[in-house]
Amino acid sequence: MLRLAELSPGDVLYDLGCGDGRVCVAACSPELGGTRRDVRAVGFELDPRLAAEARRYVEDVNLEGAVEIREEDALGADLGDATVVALYLSETGNRKLMPSLAKLRAGARVVTFTFPLCDRMRPTKSKKVDGISLYMYRKGSTGANSWVGPQGEDYIVDLVRA
Repeated sequence: MLRLAELSPGDVLYDLGCGDGRVCVAACSPELGGTRRDVRAVGFELDPRLAAEARRYVEDVNLEGAVEIREEDALGADLGDATVVALYLSETGNRKLMPSLAKLRAGARVVTFTFPLCDRMRPTKSKKVDGISLYMYRKGSTGANSWVGPQGEDYIVDLVRA
């Protein structure tokens, strides 16, 4: 999932519904099979027990400066700093986030595990790993409803009504 996100120096990954924090930690820790040490990660988790578990994990691997876990609802999250958003939610969960995702900056990436964002969107890239579908969507540069298709073309989809 993280390789598909094409993380690069300075990226800020937001994991919406981060659970135990493993995606955030992996994004910032090559030693743990992740990709880069020069990225930051912010995990959002509504369940207090899971948020506490994620914080302990971050402390155990000494990544407090790179990974922040917030105990709050991802639906209300300000995604303004995010350059990458990771989602492992149901199709319904993904759909609820559409208005927030429409506000992402141009070039931001959204990666989803198992479920696509919505049937009206074309992923920029997709792949299967061990039979599990992964999708990456890149925000286009021609407005809030602009996304980049698989051939590099911008297309428009109204995510608020998706």
